[in-house]
Amino acid sequence: MRAEIKRGFTLLELIVSISIAVILFAIIVSGFSGQRELTSLNLAIDDCLSYLTKARTRTLSSENSARYGVHFETTKFVLFTGDTYNAADPDNVVRNLSSDVEISDTDLTGGAVDVVFKRLTGETDVSGTITFRLTTDPTITRIISVEYTGLAFLQ
Repeated sequence: MRAEIKRGFTLLELIVSISIAVILFAIIVSGFSGQRELTSLNLAIDDCLSYLTKARTRTLSSENSARYGVHFETTKFVLFTGDTYNAADPDNVVRNLSSDVEISDTDLTGGAVDVVFKRLTGETDVSGTITFRLTTDPTITRIISVEYTGLAFLQ
């Protein structure tokens, strides 16, 4: 006579397996959330450099016979038309930062918060740095430098 072999999982084995899977999933997801925040920071930096380049290029090409600039606040930066920033201008191109990222410091000449470019030369009257940081970890920062020549770059 042959003994019958029962196959399958017990409830205890199933609970242990699911628990291990949940723990591994939590570890993996927590690693990705830090990566997501860094991605948000790097994307904000790329967009800021792009806005500064667009403003300078539009000014140099005399688009609409106007000057262009970029305005900085803690939670956003804005591409604007004209010599000064007007928050009510419907032509402003606003880039709101994600909740993970903020502009922690704008250290521009004379305490300025706007970088406006000159026609014909593309130069600006301000130079200095704009510091972006993670709100969840303020020690992680990225700094953009703006020179009087109008060129901007990541430090």
